[in-house]
Amino acid sequence: MAEKPSYFVTTPIYYVNAAPHLGTAYCTLLADVQARFRRAAGYDVKFLTGMDEHGEKVAEAAAEHGMTPQEWCDSQAPLFQDLWSELEVSNDDFIRTTEPRQHHAVQYLWERMLESGYLYKGSYDGWYCVPEETYFTETQVEKADEERGTKGEHLCPDCGRPLERVQEESYFFKLSAFQDRLLKLYDEHPDFVQPDFRMNEVRSFVEGGLTDTSVSRTTFDWGIKVPFDDKHVTYVWFDALLNYMTAVGYSLDDPESRAELARRWPAQCHLIGKDIIRFHCILWPAMLMAIDEALPEHVFVHGFLTVRNPETGQAEKMSKSRGNAIAPRDVINLLGVEGYRYYFMTDVVHGDDSAISFERMEQVYNADLANSWGNLVSRAL
Repeated sequence: MAEKPSYFVTTPIYYVNAAPHLGTAYCTLLADVQARFRRAAGYDVKFLTGMDEHGEKVAEAAAEHGMTPQEWCDSQAPLFQDLWSELEVSNDDFIRTTEPRQHHAVQYLWERMLESGYLYKGSYDGWYCVPEETYFTETQVEKADEERGTKGEHLCPDCGRPLERVQEESYFFKLSAFQDRLLKLYDEHPDFVQPDFRMNEVRSFVEGGLTDTSVSRTTFDWGIKVPFDDKHVTYVWFDALLNYMTAVGYSLDDPESRAELARRWPAQCHLIGKDIIRFHCILWPAMLMAIDEALPEHVFVHGFLTVRNPETGQAEKMSKSRGNAIAPRDVINLLGVEGYRYYFMTDVVHGDDSAISFERMEQVYNADLANSWGNLVSRAL
């Protein structure tokens, strides 16, 4: 019998600064449906999800709760694992970036990056958003402040929260060296980023010019140390993106791990939210190019789940600060697990933002499941 073809599908690994929310559950269900479909079609599927446990905002969340970062991460892991189990998510692996396998892989990545010549030590002086774990140039900040009418306030272009001015010694990855290669990738593989309009966003950003990016931190210590310079810890995204390869044996030299890596990599599909598109569609492929590794075949980018403001009528991103967040538990209580899965797979526009509400959930449940499908089943029986 012929060997089944491999299909490797992933979600992002989720930050543990807070409990899993509706957006993380939505992305995970998208991946689960893809994994189930591919299994039914005869593929040997590996479905990966997990937790992103390093970085400044995780350390801050731990301190707020009177715990060490590791204690905090350990307390959060069951929240994610239990929710995925309740939602009948069929993941084959659950990776945590505090695991030894990730530590080993990241330190191996540093050595390969050093050998590649695309790494150098310098000093970072600029703006940083802790909640987004993202660096921003002066130009990006000024443009965002001007568009918002908040000139001089130095707010995050992505989330609108105050930025921190960071000055620290850092290792830099020569991202600027990959502009032409990335544009060639997008030209030769127009479906690398899906849907099409997301590819256009990525291409436009890269055409505007790339700057080298800081990939280590020295102002805090919750992260994986740089193997040849232990004053530095790995920048959270330089660490987190590698999880996809760590989970299929990257950096390990035993025959079984090498065979797994050869069979499973590259991944067929990374499923992500639009807020992390630049990391996955620009930084990640450039990192892989630098160390001569194969690129993932596709990155599918979904939009935000929004709720309609009853006063303004406008769709707004869900957030605890706005008081409009809907917890997964609320939807499970309303629809049950099967109803939950059905609603998010049928009534949400998967590539763009989608407004949701309890009222709409009940409408879909009653019209589709109770009436249409329910009547069909009752008549068939």
